[in-house]
Amino acid sequence: MFKCLRISVLILVSALMSACDNDENISDLNNSSEACELQLKETTMNLTPGETKKIPLRAKTASETYFKVYNWQKDIYQLTVTCDNPEIIKIDDGFVESLGLIGETVVTITPKKGESVKFSVVVDDLSYRKVYNINKPLTADNIFLAHVCTNKWIQSFEFNSRGDVYVLSTVKNDPWLSIFRYTRNGEKTGEMRLAYASHATTCSLEETPDGDYIWLPTYGTKNSSNEYKRDQLFSRVKFEDGKEWLPDDPELQLNSYYLGDYDNLLPSIDFKNGHIGIRYMDLDDNHWVAVYDLKEIADSPINRITLKQSIKRGGESTGPIKGEEIVNNMSFNAHDCSAVKPLYRFRFNTEDALGNSVVSGAGHALQGFCIDDGYAYITYGFPVNFDGGYSVYDYSGKQVVIRQLFPFLLDRENLRKLKIADTKFEPEGVRVKNGRMYLGAGVHLNNEALETILILPN
Repeated sequence: MFKCLRISVLILVSALMSACDNDENISDLNNSSEACELQLKETTMNLTPGETKKIPLRAKTASETYFKVYNWQKDIYQLTVTCDNPEIIKIDDGFVESLGLIGETVVTITPKKGESVKFSVVVDDLSYRKVYNINKPLTADNIFLAHVCTNKWIQSFEFNSRGDVYVLSTVKNDPWLSIFRYTRNGEKTGEMRLAYASHATTCSLEETPDGDYIWLPTYGTKNSSNEYKRDQLFSRVKFEDGKEWLPDDPELQLNSYYLGDYDNLLPSIDFKNGHIGIRYMDLDDNHWVAVYDLKEIADSPINRITLKQSIKRGGESTGPIKGEEIVNNMSFNAHDCSAVKPLYRFRFNTEDALGNSVVSGAGHALQGFCIDDGYAYITYGFPVNFDGGYSVYDYSGKQVVIRQLFPFLLDRENLRKLKIADTKFEPEGVRVKNGRMYLGAGVHLNNEALETILILPN
């Protein structure tokens, strides 16, 4: 099992990129005296048999930063990590831990056996430790929702204080977004559907005396893969078992919220602080996070709005619009939030937030978004193999966690032992509540496609 241990370091970009064997390459990355000010990015390297990489490190302060070595072929290969100055940094079970002293050292990494091995070196600012840090192995107690089978694919989830868990699922070629309600042991207790809604990468649940309301993206358009995405509004809908919502339903329209000429809206609500965070994309495909006063959004006026981008929907044999597709710019009465000013807003770079898949080299997909207590969480993954992690931003736009890999994905033996997944684990949706991070996942286990939710250990 890989462990994440503490170290206060400065690490050369040139050392990471070329893995130089020369101690003369040790130097500061910036003029700051605080190692935790560094914003280093993950670097992946390959080692061939008999090859050694030396990483120069300098412990400067007592600020906390992780130095981690991830071996991507953990089931087959092993790495040896050694250190030339044990007074500064010690080796513990193949990983390095700072002794809190000021000085320099070199960490040497080499394969123990076998063919070439791919590994990553990551140095992260840990000023976010109070936010969330995953540093323990999974156990059976970390399974929040037992496996369920929606016959679709989980995209996001939510849960209430009474033990009900809501799973939002969709799949290609299906015009319906389904909201399933389960008990935590996986018993299905209800289902509601929305036609031509969205991919539903995120959602939020509002508990009221009148029942549970789901906030979710809506009014998407069908793409070339027959999926409904690029949603232009978000809506607040009451969960009612058996209910089906259509985009022309006046009740749905009057409970929908128009932010402006944007799309790919992902709403997340922090009820404790009265905030609603929206991740959205502008017309130039820039990615933004805006945090609003929830009451201002909820109280925004009802106006006649016309969607600037046309919506394509229908044509599927299983949907309410059969035959030819309909393409139009819808116009209806909805909450007009375009004049509401955000409390905070920042643009983020998807390469910084998501990075590339180690498995394929292609860009990761954004798999979840939520806000909690001053931070925005973005999860990412790739729809094959075991590949995923998360990034965290504060509301000023500072990236305080840079693509933190989910370490439990590196221990597939444990995932199989716990009967969580054996051949596939794709992160789907995230929530942070009361100091705990909950992660949804679509998995393959015993040749079945299933969904589950984990409480990540911290």
